[in-house]
Amino acid sequence: MQLQPHFLFNSSAFNFRPIEQDVDGARTMITRLGDFLRLTLENSGAQEVPLQQEIEFLNGYLEIERIRFQDRLTTSVEIDPAVLDVRVPNLILQPIVENAMRHAVAMNPNAGRIEIVATAATGCFALR
Repeated sequence: MQLQPHFLFNSSAFNFRPIEQDVDGARTMITRLGDFLRLTLENSGAQEVPLQQEIEFLNGYLEIERIRFQDRLTTSVEIDPAVLDVRVPNLILQPIVENAMRHAVAMNPNAGRIEIVATAATGCFALR
């Protein structure tokens, strides 16, 4: 229920370029979208999940977006192993990153970069 409907339409393999131009990319995108939706449904009742699970979910989302934006998007995910078991609100990162995608990367005709950093030293997440 937290997913934005436009994400589903934008991530469709048919919306990022003609399917004939990149059959493997379209196939990967459809597979990742299915995985992404499956994880969303499996965890829909959970209030909190381990950060590791949230990062795995986010990585699926980022893979879809990297296919969609290709060379216009670079991503970096740096997670301190000491915080992988920390419990975080379910689906906290994906909407934040999706918002960054919508307002920064999608609007930039050149390129964009999304960085996700979580460390025990800062005690918080930094999204750049």
